[in-house]
Amino acid sequence: MNIADLLAYLWPDFSGIPSGRAASLTAWFWMVMFMIFVIATIAVIRHYLAFCRRHSGLRSLLKGQTKNTLASSRRDLVKRADSLTALHLGALWREFDESLVHSKDHSQLFNTLDAAHFFNSATLAGGITGSRLLAATPSFLVALGVLGTFVGLTYGLVGLQVNSDEVEKLKDGINQMIQGASVAFLTSVWGVVFSLVLNLFE
Repeated sequence: MNIADLLAYLWPDFSGIPSGRAASLTAWFWMVMFMIFVIATIAVIRHYLAFCRRHSGLRSLLKGQTKNTLASSRRDLVKRADSLTALHLGALWREFDESLVHSKDHSQLFNTLDAAHFFNSATLAGGITGSRLLAATPSFLVALGVLGTFVGLTYGLVGLQVNSDEVEKLKDGINQMIQGASVAFLTSVWGVVFSLVLNLFE
């Protein structure tokens, strides 16, 4: 069996949705998980782009600055940081500026706190690192896959009539159990796949 055949087995049967067959359970669970995955991915991209803008704004503030010119351009840097209102860097830069002290001759600046105390992943990329919802989304996708597993197994076991003496009823019950097991395993596979991809992307 090659990869194409394996993917064909793992791909949900969307044609079963109108007919209400058991295969439609996998398709429904897949669509819900895919929708959550897409929303989370868009949120990560938006937060990442916001971080990139803040990072570029900080780099533009320090462009052309050296250790010898920082003292003379200190006020100008504060004003320029305040002008970047859309990036919310003004207050952050002011906090950093308050930790700076002049040398005796006012020719140099020294920091009393490390710059990483002010400019870090929590302050520049808080949308990604500080979002509990985004952090929980991969686990939520796995939980949905597990829920689909129990729903599929329940569906399969309900149709099994072990007390029946009729061969056809036993065959139908076994067939329904196999279909339920298929739903169970496929939803788990897709839940784990979406969770892994989102974790890696984030």
